[in-house]
Amino acid sequence: NKSAAIGALFDPTLFLACMYQVKDALTENEVNNILISLSSFIKFGIDTRAILGLIENVSNNLGINIIVTV
Repeated sequence: NKSAAIGALFDPTLFLACMYQVKDALTENEVNNILISLSSFIKFGIDTRAILGLIENVSNNLGINIIVTV
């Protein structure tokens, strides 16, 4: 299953590192909201619960508002 293989390549640590970069860019521009579409993760076979948990963790730890859409 191609999508499962892609999902297995998803690295939460790398995602978190990217979100720190996003936070820095947002802070520099005095913005604290980010929109994340779940469909972009789902189509690659990434478990929805896992990504939601990670998004919640990022939001809580970085102090940015993450708005999740489908």
